[in-house]
Amino acid sequence: MRNFFIRLIVFFISFVTVFASFVHYPLVAKADDKKDGTFTTVNNSVIKGIVTAPGKENGKGNTVTKIEICVRKEEDANCNQTNTFIATINNVNEGQGMKTYEFSVNMSDKWPDGLNTTYEITGKAYRKLGSGKEKFYFDFPETPYKYQANGSSNPIEPPSGNDDNELSLTLNSVEPTKKESFLENGVALSGLNFSVNRNGMLSENPRKPIDVVFVFDKSGSMDFKISSNSSVKRITRAKEAMQTAATVFKNANMNRTKKDRFGLVVFDSEVTTYQFGAQKQTLTENIDDITKALNSVTAEGATNYSNSLEAADQIFAENPADSRSKYIIFLTDGEPTFLKTDEFVQGLYHYYQNGKKINYPYTNLLGKHSQEIIYVVDSNDRGYIYNDEFWIFDYYYQFMSFEQNPFYYNGKNIYFSEHASVYIQNHAKKVSQEIKDKGIKLYPIGFGESKFSFLQELSSKDDAGQPLAKNGNTENLNTIFEALVKDIDTPAFTDVRIEVKLPNNVSVDGSHPQITTSGGYAMIRPEGGKVKYEVGQPPGPVNFPSLPLKFTAKGEYNFEVTLKYKDLNNQEQVVRYDKPITIKVDEEVHPSFTTKMEYALPQGVIVKDHVIQFVKTNSSETTKNTFELKYSLTPYAKLPVGKKGTLSNITIKQKLPLGVSLADTTGVSEQTLPDGTKEITFTFEPLSYESKSTGMWFSDSNLSKTIRLKIDYAIPPSAIANPTIEFYDSNIKEERQTATVTSRFYELMEMNVFLIDEQASTPLEYKGTYNGEIVKYIRDSGKLEAATHLNDNNGVKKMLPIKALDFHEGNRNILVVAYADNTEVLFKLTPEVAIESANVPGKILEHDGTYQYTVYEPVSVFWSYIVPGAGTQYEYSVNGSNPLQVIADPSSWSYDVNVPGTTTIKVKATGGFLREPFEKTLTIHSLLLIGITLDQYNPKMNIGESQVLRVLLNPDRLPLNAFTFNWSSSDSSIATVTGGTVKALKEGTVTLTVYPEEFPNKKATATITVTNPVIPLESIRFRQPTLSLTIGEKIPVASLLEFNPSNATNKKLESVSSSASQYVEVTNEKGQWYITARNYGYSTVTAIAEERTNDGQDIRDSIVIIVTNSGGGDDGGGTGSDIPKGKW
Repeated sequence: MRNFFIRLIVFFISFVTVFASFVHYPLVAKADDKKDGTFTTVNNSVIKGIVTAPGKENGKGNTVTKIEICVRKEEDANCNQTNTFIATINNVNEGQGMKTYEFSVNMSDKWPDGLNTTYEITGKAYRKLGSGKEKFYFDFPETPYKYQANGSSNPIEPPSGNDDNELSLTLNSVEPTKKESFLENGVALSGLNFSVNRNGMLSENPRKPIDVVFVFDKSGSMDFKISSNSSVKRITRAKEAMQTAATVFKNANMNRTKKDRFGLVVFDSEVTTYQFGAQKQTLTENIDDITKALNSVTAEGATNYSNSLEAADQIFAENPADSRSKYIIFLTDGEPTFLKTDEFVQGLYHYYQNGKKINYPYTNLLGKHSQEIIYVVDSNDRGYIYNDEFWIFDYYYQFMSFEQNPFYYNGKNIYFSEHASVYIQNHAKKVSQEIKDKGIKLYPIGFGESKFSFLQELSSKDDAGQPLAKNGNTENLNTIFEALVKDIDTPAFTDVRIEVKLPNNVSVDGSHPQITTSGGYAMIRPEGGKVKYEVGQPPGPVNFPSLPLKFTAKGEYNFEVTLKYKDLNNQEQVVRYDKPITIKVDEEVHPSFTTKMEYALPQGVIVKDHVIQFVKTNSSETTKNTFELKYSLTPYAKLPVGKKGTLSNITIKQKLPLGVSLADTTGVSEQTLPDGTKEITFTFEPLSYESKSTGMWFSDSNLSKTIRLKIDYAIPPSAIANPTIEFYDSNIKEERQTATVTSRFYELMEMNVFLIDEQASTPLEYKGTYNGEIVKYIRDSGKLEAATHLNDNNGVKKMLPIKALDFHEGNRNILVVAYADNTEVLFKLTPEVAIESANVPGKILEHDGTYQYTVYEPVSVFWSYIVPGAGTQYEYSVNGSNPLQVIADPSSWSYDVNVPGTTTIKVKATGGFLREPFEKTLTIHSLLLIGITLDQYNPKMNIGESQVLRVLLNPDRLPLNAFTFNWSSSDSSIATVTGGTVKALKEGTVTLTVYPEEFPNKKATATITVTNPVIPLESIRFRQPTLSLTIGEKIPVASLLEFNPSNATNKKLESVSSSASQYVEVTNEKGQWYITARNYGYSTVTAIAEERTNDGQDIRDSIVIIVTNSGGGDDGGGTGSDIPKGKW
């Protein structure tokens, strides 16, 4: 009983210990148990979740490369292209034998059936096999997640990964350029500097879908060559620019469910509105429809602004969508020369009679025209009018060189006495104003003979009141279109302005395009009146111009300053600056500084649209990533005569944009701030001053310092913040004085990383940007071919600034992309095609270098590497079929070859990031397996025996080494089989099965019976209990034993022992046991067999050996000397 309680207590302690380990430490799961996914956040704006998969802590294992989220209406069965979204993998964590993937999907304006609907949400995870082929891995969760979308939420909520609580502008400081000023000629000057910061960062673009109509000029002048030494025509360059726009829009719409829509109007004298699809829609979600339609457009005719703009407006009217912003991008190379209208212009008309010009009253024409009237301006800027009813081409051209004869009425040829161009232009202005009044943004782009000032009148205006029209040429059209579309695509805070209430006797000094006044307020706006939130752009300062102020009376002036803007939800935000801002105008002014900031650029760096464009390449000769900042400090003061002192510890601290650092540290210190930016600090020598009768005297009238800086990696357009200027004045004890910049530049600085490939058949240029995007251009024209982000080894998109681009070990088909964190990713520019076993995933078949294959199994042809980025067209044909078929989704495409014979498959890839077109022809000779059998084998085996089973193939000419065979046993405790070798283990009958992995349905079996030939030993017995031996006698132990059964297989003895070896000695000689009588006495001899009983006990027996004197023994009646020694 005592032992029972002890065991019970031990068991209880063990149970508690194990249970505690379950509570405090996760159980080690099987690999399959680690495949799971769940949703952590679901709202109208975002779906977030976590996926786990087995993987080693060294990063190896199953890598999830894609996560698809299906959002379908409750009880809706199907997931399809409309309701399935590709999730963004935001973070990957490793540990405890698994990988955890954090993902998100931006759902703003993407719910397939709108809000106020119940949805079921499920996910699918994909991984890449060793072959590089992406395949389905697992789905999740076990039960669909149900979500009721609520229609009352905001129209835009920042998506996952965006610092939605931080998307804001802050007014950090407002500093007078001069805190104290004095009247000179009745006027004192100062100003206000503003420090505004853009907070937060977008990792995804939350822009809502838009509608865009392209209006494309195909008039006769578009057939002109772009230059006298070029064969390229204007219309070709214009089409390229449209393709650039299409590429940017395509990338912007890649992961959208509700996509942008596009329309096309083409015009010369006539206007054509294109229709798309079976339903003849004037808007299409496929931007490629626009570029395909333009392919067949040729140049001819006059230039009809008004009617083409009216056609664009009509497209929007036919496709109402109040929630979508609407844009017209209008491209022309000439002035308007043509117009059709149903109105008769009021003006002067005349006709000729006997060579005499006779005026014809306008009223005589009222109601007399039967069709719409056409107004034309000829090449000599002479106006004429004609009616369609009387339109005769030959007649028209016959009179092109002199006064027109276009309108025939009442027996008279009637002419318009005034220039029709005025009316045509005014009509275009009227149409454009009607368009803008509807909230449609009009972006005219002119080149050639177009009149830019007129296009500016037609154009919409930005939030700063500046026209959106662009003045281009045939060399920069692609760049203009790229920048324009990106501007439309980029989210921004709009109507951004700082409002300053102007006190009495204060006004704005001079004029500035970004500063306006109204109602006693000055409004200061950033460039364009908006603050962009480009994806991946880090927080930073916003450039506002200083507000120059003029004072006409002494006094202490206080200013009220408010920052206002409309956020991404179009909600106005108001930020009031609550610190006092005072400027004092008086007779006495303490010493301070006016400070001027200037920059100096290396030769070759250009400034465009107020942005300094730095360049970094793989060549030191073409890299332009350094610049100089020059600070000039001029002291000023107005003090009573005789007042003097010293200004000391004159220090400037300058915070630099992220990615900018010191290139020369001489006399300058640099430190890294918590946000990763650099701050530089430098000081000037002390300065003495004295007020004399002749004016203020300073020991140095100008302090200056030039700092050399460098840009380390790609940065977005970034502002340099105002520096902090501090000093001590010996006449103001223990109080640090400050000064601010009074004159500075407001250009932004930007750097992109470039790589030139002059050796490509069409010279190429690659650009790396601040947010990790890689862009490919045609070098000569600037046409944008493709843009993409690369993924790291965990499948997470690299959004870091690019530091360098180069070719990989001289191979121009592979780029090395280096990032700001000093990591590198290889970017292969050529796709790869491979053949994989249809039944053995990951088994890639080799070819002889010529893409000739001989195969013995069903195979699949697939793209084993797809070049990242949109714009690549993949095609294929089989056995010479023509034309090639376009592959919609190359990542999931495969072509199965599963019949005997020769199959020829041609694959082709063009466009996108491909350096050169890729084309291969794969020839596959298939000798397929019909079946397998086993050669003759022994169906009976004894325990312990082995034999080899041989596989026979049909047809027998197929090589065995072309297949991988899988062997299995129906009961591995009876017999095992490895690689065809069978080993018998215990009695019984077993079925052995073999099949090739390549043909899992083609099997062969062998049935084998295993018998046991061993007869177990049950017992041993000495034939008699005692035995007398004489001294020196030697006999084998086995001769004394009986084995039961007598035919037992193993009769060997494991040991024989003597209890008194001085009387009876036991020896083993060559495997046989012997006993020898050594001296008279007695001993117990015990024999133990090698075999054991079924329950593991020894099989043994003993005998008593009595040793007597030589010459015979005594039966017990002899003398004492004859009695054996021993214990009886």
